[in-house]
Amino acid sequence: MNILRTILFAAVAIILSGSGVLLQAQSLQTVLDMALRQNPTIRSYEEEVNQKQAEMESFRKKMLPTLDFNASYKYQTDVPVLDFAKDLPPILGGFPTQTFGVHNTYDFGFTLNYLLFAGFAEKNAAEVRTQWHSLSGEKLQKSRKEIALQVIAAYRSAQSFLLEIDALQAGEQRVVNQLKRMRSAVRQGMALPLDTLSLSLARMEYQQKIIEARGKLKNALQQLQNLTGAENPINVQPFAEAVIVGDLPQLQLEEKTDIRMLQMQRRMMELDERIQRSGYYPKVSLFASAHYGLPGLDFIEKQWMFYGLAGVGLQWNLFRWGGDSRAVEARQAAQRKIDYQRRAAEEQIRLKYDQARRDFAVLQEQEQVLRQGVQLAREKMQITKSRFEQGEASVTDYNNANLQLTEMELNRKRHLIRMLIKINEIEYISGKAISDWSIER
Repeated sequence: MNILRTILFAAVAIILSGSGVLLQAQSLQTVLDMALRQNPTIRSYEEEVNQKQAEMESFRKKMLPTLDFNASYKYQTDVPVLDFAKDLPPILGGFPTQTFGVHNTYDFGFTLNYLLFAGFAEKNAAEVRTQWHSLSGEKLQKSRKEIALQVIAAYRSAQSFLLEIDALQAGEQRVVNQLKRMRSAVRQGMALPLDTLSLSLARMEYQQKIIEARGKLKNALQQLQNLTGAENPINVQPFAEAVIVGDLPQLQLEEKTDIRMLQMQRRMMELDERIQRSGYYPKVSLFASAHYGLPGLDFIEKQWMFYGLAGVGLQWNLFRWGGDSRAVEARQAAQRKIDYQRRAAEEQIRLKYDQARRDFAVLQEQEQVLRQGVQLAREKMQITKSRFEQGEASVTDYNNANLQLTEMELNRKRHLIRMLIKINEIEYISGKAISDWSIER
């Protein structure tokens, strides 16, 4: 039976491994790359970029000369008739009756149209479409950075819960080991059964905390799966403790997407102002067409014929009650508004950057204290354990020392994770490219 069960488990493991259900721990860089490729929010902004590019190219092509095909049929109930003999004496009769036009008219033709001049409105409108395309690209970059920061925070959070589980399990194991010794001492009459009950209760407290931490870990992993758009669950690598060097980037306002987006919006307002000013100028258009029709231009012969038309058109609105000038003033006010918005945004970014750097400096100082605290907690645990085994310390003393060591070790590792997240946050605020972020530390 045991052999069959072993074979069955092995077969199931092979099947699950082939289907990708058995998960391997994925690095933060791997998870981040997956999110940047598959995240639905990022994909939506990518499609917006494609949309704006198509609109930009479509508008530019519409500025070129257009060629249209025209076809028409028209039935006319009456046509002009010229009767020379109507008012002449009979002796002078015999003149033929002449009709001008036909009842059925057919016409086929090609027309070439080109807007030669529109007060530079077409040129500026095309540039507006270009700015919209660039703006959509900046929105995409901003979305990528925001999602990347969320992925890093979720990944580090999952690592933090893994650390919590490991620390709690280590604390539980110390209780279990001591519980075995205590039960042996009870059997030998060297300890009271009450001491084993206290250790058993301490073990149950650890188990409850482990269950809670596992639930939080599942939530963090599900958040990672949602951010990455992955079909299968994500599994994170355990946190590897390392020396964290505070090599922080300098603030680069010109690289901030928010600032660049405001610059583009102001540029679009400038172009829109020029478009409004184009109303001061006349519009000149050219056209040329080739036709084949019946009767064409010869209403006497009434035969199918080829003929052509060409011309130039001029439209100039001389009076609009000052509407164009007010529209220009509105665009100028919009530009000034964006200037103030940019100034406020720059100050807000500087404030966030300075605060983040100060927060990191505080975290560095706290890390030194936590490192010393872990060392003291370990020494205390060793002393308490030795005294407990010699009967000089109570079970409560042992449990308290064990819990304190567990919490100190866990708090320090959590603190290191917070420092890593803060570094990435500073890199995000500074405008640094995602490819240059400190991911694998």
